[in-house]
Amino acid sequence: MALGILSAIGGLLGVFAQPIIGTLISQFGWRNTYFITGIGVLIIVAPIILLLIRNFPKDKNTKAYGDTSAGIDSYKQTQSIEGIAYTTAKKTPAFFLLALFFFIITAISSFTMHVPTYLVNHGQKVSIAGAMMSALMVGVFVGSLVFGYLTDNIGAKKVGLLAMTLGLIATILLIAMPSFIVIVAVALFLFGMFTSSIETIAPAMASALFGSKDYSQIYSTSSIGLALASIVALPAYGFIYDISGSYTTGLIIIILLFLANIIAIILAFKNKEKLVKEGYWNSRKKGDLND
Repeated sequence: MALGILSAIGGLLGVFAQPIIGTLISQFGWRNTYFITGIGVLIIVAPIILLLIRNFPKDKNTKAYGDTSAGIDSYKQTQSIEGIAYTTAKKTPAFFLLALFFFIITAISSFTMHVPTYLVNHGQKVSIAGAMMSALMVGVFVGSLVFGYLTDNIGAKKVGLLAMTLGLIATILLIAMPSFIVIVAVALFLFGMFTSSIETIAPAMASALFGSKDYSQIYSTSSIGLALASIVALPAYGFIYDISGSYTTGLIIIILLFLANIIAIILAFKNKEKLVKEGYWNSRKKGDLND
């Protein structure tokens, strides 16, 4: 839920920023707008980093959210750490399926950079395309909160499958009716909800599959796919457009990627069940001599 709130703030800012930036581009061109946006971000972000950010709850004379113990030290001593060791996890099919999941969600989300061009190619004005991107950011805002809440209550697997399904529906709508503003707005809203899964469902997926025992190592290694996907997918959509003269082929590939991710989620959790039955899932306490 905490990750969902953080992601939602970014989506909320985008709701207001997208139409403003779209209007600036139509009036001053993208180069000047790029500089205007950069200066605006600097003015907003620098004071926040310097004046407001704190590294630990104790810096503000409080405890971590959910900590009801008498003291933080006793909390650390009693908190249970459960999961699968990194040395075991990295050799399992679930680990590679998790990496594939990360790669695919980022590869699909990279298409949002091409959405304005896609809309303009279907007869929409630049300012309208910018306004439509607000629908996507509203989806990020809503999806972040909803997925954050649902992940805590029904689990990462079900929420992951839900996110992939919503994204699949969104892509089909974009292919089928790209000229209908209302349909496009709905599609981008759903696509935005899916996009929020990078910040909310992805970390939870790693924890759900392998626990918190060696979470930092498992997540940092498997999430390399997040960076690789952006490097590969973002220019790939552009090349596809240059070759075919349309984004349709790219959107069809995205549909196939959604289906692949649904299969990856199901198989990864089946493999987790096998690992648990074989005794690889175990627990220990923070503060143990072997910690």
